[in-house]
Amino acid sequence: MTEVKQETKAGDEMEDGAVLAALYEGKAMYTTPADAPLTYTFNEAANYAEQLNAQKYLGHDDWRVPTKGELAVLFRNRAAIGGFNVSGEVPAGWYCSASYLGYGYSWAQRFSDGRQDFDHHLGKHNDMSLRCVRG
Repeated sequence: MTEVKQETKAGDEMEDGAVLAALYEGKAMYTTPADAPLTYTFNEAANYAEQLNAQKYLGHDDWRVPTKGELAVLFRNRAAIGGFNVSGEVPAGWYCSASYLGYGYSWAQRFSDGRQDFDHHLGKHNDMSLRCVRG
């Protein structure tokens, strides 16, 4: 496991290539250095994270789609982390979460302004950007 040094801050690249996103609920949360290459539905995003785990991406097998709360952390630290799509356009300007609401909806966050939503164009069957997290 990558150890967080006292002087480490959000956006710093770790020795293994992961990026420190922040401390979340008292633990270090890491993110991939870039978005996943495509846009994904809710289920496709989960499958993509599983593929990262299967190949032990950056030496780890605990990558996952971020929760609604973890997306908010990524948004708050987006400038330090870098590489997010901040266009606000559907689908690429919205990021998917693992937080499922039921009735075909999942939470998503727009990185142009931080809006979190679950309305009709953001259902779990629609494509969105993805940035996986671990830790």
